[in-house]
Amino acid sequence: MGRHLIMTLFAVTLLAIGLAPEAVRAQSQALCTASQAGPLKSVPLDAWKCAPGKPDLNAPRNVVRLEVAKGSNPRFVISRSAIFSSISIGVISREQITWKSVDFDEVEATLFDRQFFIPLPDHDGQPDAVLVAVDRVTQAATIEQMRLEADLPGSTRADIAMLLVVALLTGMMLMPILFDVVFYRMLRRKFILWHIALVACIAGQLIINFGLYTAFVSVTLSVAQRLAIGWFALMLVAVAMFSLHFIERACVPRWIHQAVVGLTAAFAALAVVRMIGIEALGPWPTTIQYLLGAPLCAAFGALLVAAIIRGSRMAVFLLVGLSPLLIAGTSRVISILIPGFPSLDTNEVLLVATILEVSATSLGVAGRFLSIKHDRDRAQGELHVLEGEAQRDSLTGLLNRRVIDSRYEELRGQGFDTFALIDLDKFKSINDDHGHQVGDNVLVACAQAIRCEGDRDVIAIRLGGEEFVLLLRGENSTERAEKLRQCIPRRIAAEVPGLDRMVTASMGVLELPRDALGLMEFEDIYARADKLLYEAKSSGRNRMLYERLQLFSPAKRASMKNRQAAA
Repeated sequence: MGRHLIMTLFAVTLLAIGLAPEAVRAQSQALCTASQAGPLKSVPLDAWKCAPGKPDLNAPRNVVRLEVAKGSNPRFVISRSAIFSSISIGVISREQITWKSVDFDEVEATLFDRQFFIPLPDHDGQPDAVLVAVDRVTQAATIEQMRLEADLPGSTRADIAMLLVVALLTGMMLMPILFDVVFYRMLRRKFILWHIALVACIAGQLIINFGLYTAFVSVTLSVAQRLAIGWFALMLVAVAMFSLHFIERACVPRWIHQAVVGLTAAFAALAVVRMIGIEALGPWPTTIQYLLGAPLCAAFGALLVAAIIRGSRMAVFLLVGLSPLLIAGTSRVISILIPGFPSLDTNEVLLVATILEVSATSLGVAGRFLSIKHDRDRAQGELHVLEGEAQRDSLTGLLNRRVIDSRYEELRGQGFDTFALIDLDKFKSINDDHGHQVGDNVLVACAQAIRCEGDRDVIAIRLGGEEFVLLLRGENSTERAEKLRQCIPRRIAAEVPGLDRMVTASMGVLELPRDALGLMEFEDIYARADKLLYEAKSSGRNRMLYERLQLFSPAKRASMKNRQAAA
């Protein structure tokens, strides 16, 4: 992403944090127990004994008393979502309790911070207090954040502005997906796909946490809670897989890789168990999952530290992006292990974590993409150089036989219809009389004589030894080949001193018809040109013999026979 887009995302995040409601504070409340057993409706008011305390998740029922301020008119009980079996609300008014019970599947979710609401039962007069009994609750936050409200979240202008900003931020976060799609079309790497999944999961987590979907459809708490549990686990899987594919493989120790994969799989499995909602297990799946967060956060921390120590540039982006999530997750785990420790699992932290995660990882993906593309382009360039070197004769610098073996048909298709085979006369005697170094110098001089720099209609090739090939196209190709052959003795004489004779060359030239393309193999053409070369040597050397082949159709052959018969 561009710098301006990231700055815009930060500005929107700061605006959202500024508009966000203050962190939910527990209303004046006390935990209660009944001095006599029986259904809630049968327990008289004076049987309830209430005092400050902490929720007991192992107890079948937790009852909290919420005091009502004078002059206020609460209409709803609102709290943090969690899985429980049922909830009962008793309004204390005029020394009487009016009860209302709702099963978990009947409770509806509401906006902001994964909350639910339940309307108070009908009652007479100003309520003095409200008793809320929650059966088989799995999270203490549901009891601790229980409160009374006159209006539902999202009713005020500030709430509406907040929701609009979060919706805008969610939409803007999906923009990196467009960049990822373009990146993936150019560079098909798995970490790009996992980043698409990660950004989509983070955007979905914002929608779930702030309950944006409740503005369009009524969702029961049962569905919302299971959706939140499953989606968070899905996001964690995306974070883990993106991290492991994004960081350079050489920078990730094998045991850390296995630890992250194993712990993430265990966390996701516990999420499935929580979504199923096995009542007999009580709060244990939730507790174990949160406790599993400690080694999971440690594994992610070890992954980032080890990768940075080993020189990973990509791990720095992840460290910036994951830090708020790791801090929030660690604080949540500590708050479970140490009662009273403040948890940073709030919407404000989620917004900061979201913007940092998406921005940092998007920058990292762009950087990794450019790095890999640069390395790939450099490798391809080096490969082209190596391929070019592999197609060049190391002594003369001319193209070698590999080119003509692999590309002759292609060159024929480009119009190179003249094939000239050149061989230096009595070259063996040069090596015998003057040594191989002088022989190599003669070959280099010969190559310089027939190399036509800048002439795209002539290709010079060294087949091996003292044998060369000229491929020519265009008009007067045979005459041009002969001029090049005649340049050979003069160039050798000028470049190689000390020779006791003129070094000449013989040549056999074959002109091929364009219609014969594909009808003759390279071996057949070479054999025919070699025969012409042999005849030139047999005729005294230092000369050229050529032949122009013609392609006869059956009609032309019949016409020729008729002419011969008439003659």
